[in-house]
Amino acid sequence: WSSDVCSSDLCELLLSKGISVVLTGSKSDNWVLPFFNRIPAVNLIGETTINELIAIYQHSDLVITHDSGPTHLAGLAGAKRIGLFGPTLAMEKVRTSARTIAIQGGQHMACSPCYDGSRYSPTCKKPTCLESISAESIAEIAIRLMDEK
Repeated sequence: WSSDVCSSDLCELLLSKGISVVLTGSKSDNWVLPFFNRIPAVNLIGETTINELIAIYQHSDLVITHDSGPTHLAGLAGAKRIGLFGPTLAMEKVRTSARTIAIQGGQHMACSPCYDGSRYSPTCKKPTCLESISAESIAEIAIRLMDEK
């Protein structure tokens, strides 16, 4: 998601708990790699087809991603998932269940959600809504979700 410092902090928290981390994304996501260069995560960014990504998600204990295609692919794969939302409304995109947790960032921000279905607010220069979601809160939910059978 847009808060890459939080992403790397989240990876470090999960790794410190003995949880393996695999980074996925398309070739256009390579720009995030500098945020993870000192983190011992498996890097598959730009290395998988959609079918391979679904197979990876089928064998994952949990998928954490922002509101994007992988959120929905993880659901199709039957994976437990945490979806991070800010500019879009979680309740419009995913249904929370025992296997799916949606975290809505920026709930108390006047500008959130700012996505109208076709474009983001032209005044949004920084995704503060997503940055309001802490790595610690995501890690806590992730560990709880992985512990549930």
